[in-house]
Amino acid sequence: MSAVHVRALVAGEQYALAVEHVAEVLRLNEVTPVPGAPPALLGLLNLRGEAVSVVDVASALGLQGERRPAHVVVVVVSDDGRRAGLAIDAVLDVATLPPTSPEDGLSCVRETTVIDGALIGVLDVGALLDRAAGGPS
Repeated sequence: MSAVHVRALVAGEQYALAVEHVAEVLRLNEVTPVPGAPPALLGLLNLRGEAVSVVDVASALGLQGERRPAHVVVVVVSDDGRRAGLAIDAVLDVATLPPTSPEDGLSCVRETTVIDGALIGVLDVGALLDRAAGGPS
């Protein structure tokens, strides 16, 4: 049984986040840089009075591109009591994914599937937040 996911565009690649981790989606506004922060941490976003860390998903996944990511959208996620914003290029849709296959490569991607010929990596939100904080990859 497949769960509902938010499908996102990150540096030209497609990824999915389980909707159970997604609190909200918003346009990226001003982010305050944090001196000495890990490279994947863009900074802090004031979200209705709460300081929320904003993670550059492309950087956390090690996606190197010729262009700078658009970072147009922030998907606010929560996992195990942690809350953060994931900076992405776009939300493509919210839907049930087709059957997935386990992925043994990058620890942040736990499964993959194919939609309309495009490979979709299903992100492990906890592992992504750990990696962005400079933890185990």
